[in-house]
Amino acid sequence: MRLLEGRRVLAGAAVRGRERSPGPRFFPGRCRRVLGVVVPAFNEEERVRETVRAVLAAFPSALVVVADDGSADRTAAEAEEGGALVVALPENRGKGAAVREGVLEALRRGCAEVLFTDCDLACPPGEWGKLLAPLRGGSADVAVASRWLGDSRVEGRTPTRALASWCFAALARRATGLPYRDFQCGCKAFTRGAALALFSEPLSCERYAFDVEVLLRARLLSLRVVEVPVLWRAGGASRVRLLRHGPEMLLHLLRLRREYLGRPPVSLSTPGPGEGVGRWTAG
Repeated sequence: MRLLEGRRVLAGAAVRGRERSPGPRFFPGRCRRVLGVVVPAFNEEERVRETVRAVLAAFPSALVVVADDGSADRTAAEAEEGGALVVALPENRGKGAAVREGVLEALRRGCAEVLFTDCDLACPPGEWGKLLAPLRGGSADVAVASRWLGDSRVEGRTPTRALASWCFAALARRATGLPYRDFQCGCKAFTRGAALALFSEPLSCERYAFDVEVLLRARLLSLRVVEVPVLWRAGGASRVRLLRHGPEMLLHLLRLRREYLGRPPVSLSTPGPGEGVGRWTAG
């Protein structure tokens, strides 16, 4: 199976928007100095257009890719009207799956850096420079926004939401041995090479724990990851409920522990069409 070919994304996502041709496969020699901003969205018709416009106002040369995760409303149409390229998943598969499809499309378009953010822009575009600086300075391959560092600023977060975030991070550290204070801030940035290595193959966890899996892959690849304190503003009620989704999140963490811990490091290389299949498959 070829991962990087044609008008289709691996999972069959359709590409919509102003730029109809997704271009050739991944050709590193043709990279433009363009930031790709991926916005996963599920039933976000009320705010996605303004989100896209806010991103383009802050980064006029950016390519905004809205990954529509099987929405039942006008999310795709509103995103296009705002100026985004839309990658439409045929059904709801989870935030991780949407992020991956969006990242791959940004890479196809030649983006030199890729950042994904939640549709509520809880980490405002004005903070993204802090994430991009270590990538552009050559000191990091992945930058992770954090709400739990000493210089982080958090506005509007409820005690319940803070407790859920803290508990998940503590469990993730315990289960995986990863050192990060915040796994699910919803804003992460990658160099082109790191994004291609981390997202070229499907994720095992496409929903709540996908951030953890991405960081586990980064560790196996010996990528340089930096955690960056940011301003974070609560952008509305979270769809994650501690009591409802907590057991599923714990199961995902245990599965990732089983799949990734104890595995030898993986060499970092740029896969061509058909290459790299099985890199992350347990075997």
